[in-house]
Amino acid sequence: MYSTPGTEKRYFAARHAFQSAIVGHIALKNMLALASDDDLDNRLPTFSPEEFKEWLSRIDKEGSVIG
Repeated sequence: MYSTPGTEKRYFAARHAFQSAIVGHIALKNMLALASDDDLDNRLPTFSPEEFKEWLSRIDKEGSVIG
């Protein structure tokens, strides 16, 4: 899967940065319960750009993405 040296390290660093950014965003909206969702960082990268924008918009507008 990783063809060039260091690619695996960069992948995991980018993944960690993405997860940290998501936790920071939901913390600003006082929704840290979402951060304990073990599958969140696996599901979000599968969203289309439109789905991801909608997910962020629901956090901003409603303060919840559950239900």
